[in-house]
Amino acid sequence: MEVPMGLQNYTIKDLSASLRLIPYFKEVSPVGVLRSMDFFSDVNEDTIASIAADVFISEFPEGTVVCRHGKFDERFFIILSGTARAVIPTEDNPRFELYRLGPGDFFGEEIVLSTEPRGDSIIAETACVMLAMPSEILKTLIGASPHVRGLMDARYIERNLRGDLRRIPLLTNLGDDIFERLLKEVELLDYTTGQIVFREGDPGDAFYLIREGKVDVYRTVDGDRKLIAILADGQYFGEMSLMSDEVRNATVEAVSKVSLVRISRNVFMKIAGSDARVRGEFRDVFAERSKNREDILKNPYIAHMTRQLLDLNRDINIHMDILSQCVIDTERGGALLATMPGSRYPYVYPRDSACASRFLFKVITSPLKAGDSAFRLLGEIARFILECQRADGYWGQRYGIVGDDKAIYKQEDNVAHGIAILCRYLLACKRRGAPTPLLERMVSAIEHGFDYAKKNYYRNEIHLFYSTTSIHESAIEEGYSIWVNFAYLLMFRLMERVACDYGMVERFADAMEMKSGFESTIEKIFTMSGRFVRRLKPNGEIDLRPDITLMSPFFFGSGLVEDFFMDSEEFRNSIQYIEQTLWDPDLGMLQRYLPFIEDPHTHVHAGNGPWVQYTSMLAQYYFYTGNMERGNKILAIIDSYKSKEGYLCEHLTTPERYFEFKRLEWLSGDDFDKEFAPGILVPGIPYDLVVEELTHMKKSYEEVERRCAEVGKNGHISFATPLMWSHAEYAMALMLRTEKELETLRGSFDENAAQGNTTA
Repeated sequence: MEVPMGLQNYTIKDLSASLRLIPYFKEVSPVGVLRSMDFFSDVNEDTIASIAADVFISEFPEGTVVCRHGKFDERFFIILSGTARAVIPTEDNPRFELYRLGPGDFFGEEIVLSTEPRGDSIIAETACVMLAMPSEILKTLIGASPHVRGLMDARYIERNLRGDLRRIPLLTNLGDDIFERLLKEVELLDYTTGQIVFREGDPGDAFYLIREGKVDVYRTVDGDRKLIAILADGQYFGEMSLMSDEVRNATVEAVSKVSLVRISRNVFMKIAGSDARVRGEFRDVFAERSKNREDILKNPYIAHMTRQLLDLNRDINIHMDILSQCVIDTERGGALLATMPGSRYPYVYPRDSACASRFLFKVITSPLKAGDSAFRLLGEIARFILECQRADGYWGQRYGIVGDDKAIYKQEDNVAHGIAILCRYLLACKRRGAPTPLLERMVSAIEHGFDYAKKNYYRNEIHLFYSTTSIHESAIEEGYSIWVNFAYLLMFRLMERVACDYGMVERFADAMEMKSGFESTIEKIFTMSGRFVRRLKPNGEIDLRPDITLMSPFFFGSGLVEDFFMDSEEFRNSIQYIEQTLWDPDLGMLQRYLPFIEDPHTHVHAGNGPWVQYTSMLAQYYFYTGNMERGNKILAIIDSYKSKEGYLCEHLTTPERYFEFKRLEWLSGDDFDKEFAPGILVPGIPYDLVVEELTHMKKSYEEVERRCAEVGKNGHISFATPLMWSHAEYAMALMLRTEKELETLRGSFDENAAQGNTTA
């Protein structure tokens, strides 16, 4: 039966109070309402009274995405009426169904049982009414109710533990019948901070998997505690005791509240040890693991590396969550918006999505656990971009969430960005050994995109790609820009890797031939007076103005498994030049470009001031080259501008600068003339798109004026918060920082080891 809507956001306390106004329901109480559900059957009255104001009724119309995979849920749900589906995107189906849920079922327990984002999405199949509660309330119930704790444990075993155990080498190849019997015998245990799981020298009688929390693994050497490993969610220890009765060679201690899965040796041998084939496989794995374990015990670097990777994984998940919040699930794939739905930029920009794919590919090819979520998200983005390509191979400036072309400006580098996304996804699939049923479609799209760019933008006489606009899509940048051409250089390099990895060298032969001439001339053409230049104009003049696009050789060369970027003297001079000329003296960080008021093709810009994504790129460069102090200072400045929710904006400005723009350009109409100059608009642009863009601009400026009034003369205001691209570049900086820190740490340990000091 479908329950009528109208209870949205009622708390159980409020609902009970409202019902008591009706004489027939005068005895209704929060205890009575919640106790009528099996979930709360043994929760005492005092606990129910304390949580009643924080348990809400939530209503979801048919088709609503209640929870999305890749995000960190903030609420736990119990279905009261209706049905829902748990789905994940796959190569063949953007909503592959895992299981169904109905009245009495619950989901979202990950908010207290895991530090990882959701692995699936929950979609209302029919109109649903649910109870919703925050993590603190669920934690209270788990602590107060053995029944609730039992339900959580049973759900964990049913949905999560099976996959966690199958990833362990000793258990991967167990037959299904043996594995299911073993699953029924596991123990779920909790440890408090500082509690010892087992000590060095204890009998080895069980194997442990970390369900939630973190443990230190250490040995005692000459009376001193020597840390050898730090383990967290999803990792395991003690597995060798399943095949051997040797004593423990290390102590394991909980460094936070820890939930563990325990399998005793006796249970394991009773169930699995009777199978001769299984015993043989175990002996092989045992021998390999024993060797690996001794290597770990001799190398303290591994423990420190693990600690830093765990911290990095936590930080990366925060930014991955924000990227996921900017994704709209569609039948075409994941539409990665520039900002969250309902904001200033409700569009998919291939350029921005390609920049995000650079970060996602870096995570996928790292040892971080977040790589699983990154791979799934990159797959969704690639499928959406694939569907956006025009039949002739072209990708435009931006798209709506159903893949409709919303482009206003010419932006010739988008073909390179569309190809880059598809190539990165195919390379990630190859690295992970994942199936690629869309391989032929994606390779054909790459071919068509290359053919289109070659025919329309490539100038063979100079071996460069011609463009009307550069990264500043609303300003004429006609000629050969450094940003556009290094984007195409990256496209060639990615195509070359796809050709090699997938055995398609002959198929991409034309592109590789063009690459040879293009690659050999690009840096020479864009270098003058010891630094890079932003553009070669159509008449042959060199555009020497400062611009963040001078970072293009680094941006389009870093972040890959095999890096092409070389830190040359010319590039160092370019970095020094843009810092001297573009560093904002008032707000800090890099401006995108200077407001060349005398230049009729460039305007003051409403957001004249520092831009977060480009400043994050500068931090990346310093981490990449080992200048940790400078990189950390830059990130600290960015951190000072985070919103209270931890969001990063696109750019900042001051009320004074904004009102200067309003006086000079907005009220005079000059801004309209420059934003919609015929030379930069796509041919045949519908009038409705111009009106739509003007409406967005007007609403944005009205909001800015309200914020100007709030912050006063001496404050600052932010545009487009959160910006997906800013979070991707900031997180990329974190990746490069940790990479360099670990490289330095490894060198330090190697040096100590060479000197005979193995306890460093």
